[in-house]
Amino acid sequence: MKKDDGLKKYILIAEDEPALLDTMKAIIKKLDGEFEVNTVNSGIQALKFINKSDIDLLITDIFMPGKDGLELIREVRKKSSSIKILAISGFGNHYLKVAESFGASCSLNKPFSKNELESAIHRVLR
Repeated sequence: MKKDDGLKKYILIAEDEPALLDTMKAIIKKLDGEFEVNTVNSGIQALKFINKSDIDLLITDIFMPGKDGLELIREVRKKSSSIKILAISGFGNHYLKVAESFGASCSLNKPFSKNELESAIHRVLR
């Protein structure tokens, strides 16, 4: 997927919990059609996707099998400083602070509300 216009923003969600992945995708798709959303369930799949596609925002869980979100953030930052990163975790602020020190633009503790997710996305992409 290559960007073809300046209107849509391209988002990749990396999350290993299928229910949360589907919920986040549904929430984002309802935001006035301004976002194109793709999903993967691992850090390894996320890197493969990013290497062949242009994205504006990566939303990544911190703990996933294989390559975790912290490793993913580090590798994405080596590739690009322009990709915005929203880190999410259910394991507390410590890991989110580490994610931000590795280059995440913003972070959210799980569980988060629909409004918190929408607000974080708009804040990061403005």
